[in-house]
Amino acid sequence: MDCGSGRARSRRGSGIPAVVIVLAATTLMLLAVGGGGAAESAGPGVDRGAPDEQRGDSSRERDIIERQIRHLARLVDDLLDVSRLRRGAIELRREPFDVFDAVSRAVEMTSPIFNEKHHELVVDVPHGLVVDGDRIRIAQVISNLLSNAGKHTEPNGRVVLTARRKYTEIILECRDNGRGIAPELLPRVFDLFVQGERALDRQQGRLGLGLAVARMPVDRHGGTIEVSAMQSEPELQFPLAASAPRRVLVVDDNHDALVMLLEALKHAGIEAVGAETAKEAMEVAVRIRPDVAILDIGLPDKNGLDLARALRVLPGGPARA
Repeated sequence: MDCGSGRARSRRGSGIPAVVIVLAATTLMLLAVGGGGAAESAGPGVDRGAPDEQRGDSSRERDIIERQIRHLARLVDDLLDVSRLRRGAIELRREPFDVFDAVSRAVEMTSPIFNEKHHELVVDVPHGLVVDGDRIRIAQVISNLLSNAGKHTEPNGRVVLTARRKYTEIILECRDNGRGIAPELLPRVFDLFVQGERALDRQQGRLGLGLAVARMPVDRHGGTIEVSAMQSEPELQFPLAASAPRRVLVVDDNHDALVMLLEALKHAGIEAVGAETAKEAMEVAVRIRPDVAILDIGLPDKNGLDLARALRVLPGGPARA
């Protein structure tokens, strides 16, 4: 944990007690059996001869049982997911995919929560942010963050999900106008079964699995996850999928060396443009928006390091210079 910045970083938590899984699974099974019995007892016999009030009571009972079954099914799924991930029993199906697709899936998965609590969900995620990973698992991670934000924000709240590129990484943030996370919980926020204070009606949260379930797939993807106590902003970082640069700017005041390097890059199928001064390089960069810039340190009009800094702050400037 970074105490100075008031943020918690993911770390290993404790294992899942086997008895918790057994009890949850047993409860789910009993409720499923009870649900089936309730559905039968409220079947055609009740519909044909029972008073309207009795039929209404049976319908409400079925609704309650069905909600509890769905709730416990999700709980057992979360517990089993954590157990499998800790044991390395889940194989990631890696492939390059657009983060926008995973976000769309996560929004669809969590839409019932936002509809029920009348939240405004703002999604600012551009196309073209490609990562190499398991799109289903990444979608589940984003879904857990959205679900956590939706459940812990008062009705008619606002949740904002954003994504942006920063050099060779993708930064994804989930912000809400809820109460945030208590500072004393930060050291344990990624541990299993850790929850903040809840109201007496216990409407918020389940067993404190959301962030723990989110952390493990992120770790296996080589990413990081942090949570801010002050602004309640979970932040994910994933490395971009490795890909050959499409457009390269080469800057060297040695004409012969510049020509040779440009020819080598073009022979490899890469679009390459050269410049012999820093001033010319800036003009070319504005025009072609290079993915990568290869710079000579000793240029006649500016140090190569200073040129690299100037290129990086250009709109659409190279991620690597």
